[in-house]
Amino acid sequence: ARPVYSLAVGLGGFLLAAGLGSLLSGLFSWQSRGLRLALAAIVIVLLGYVAALDWLIDLFLAWDYAAKIAISVLLIIPPAVIMGIPFSTAMSLISRTKAEHVGWLYGISSVFSVLGAAASTLISLYGGFTVALFCGAICYALALLLAPSSPART
Repeated sequence: ARPVYSLAVGLGGFLLAAGLGSLLSGLFSWQSRGLRLALAAIVIVLLGYVAALDWLIDLFLAWDYAAKIAISVLLIIPPAVIMGIPFSTAMSLISRTKAEHVGWLYGISSVFSVLGAAASTLISLYGGFTVALFCGAICYALALLLAPSSPART
């Protein structure tokens, strides 16, 4: 009903929580095991949201707008914090072993961020949020399969 507020709350909440995840990743000596653990956690959380989304929407649909905003932020925080971990962890791993690739990886990440945002919008419009979450889980599962199982060597 209020798309500007929905965008501000959704995007703002996600960016703050993902930034927190990125900060948290720097507090630990993450290796490729930590990267794989974060990717697996994202898949699990997204699949949990896929299973519960319709029920959650039905549960909170009648609540007033302020309560819906609060619930939305609380629901955004867990996956967003975890989603903030892989990028900074991977960049940290790569900068220690293949520093010359860091610039290219930032560019590739930027391209896929834009493509992912457009794709998730289209998928949500035509398939619904549950389908969009499921597609996101598939993408993170693919990243998990492609993530190194041990630190790269120079």
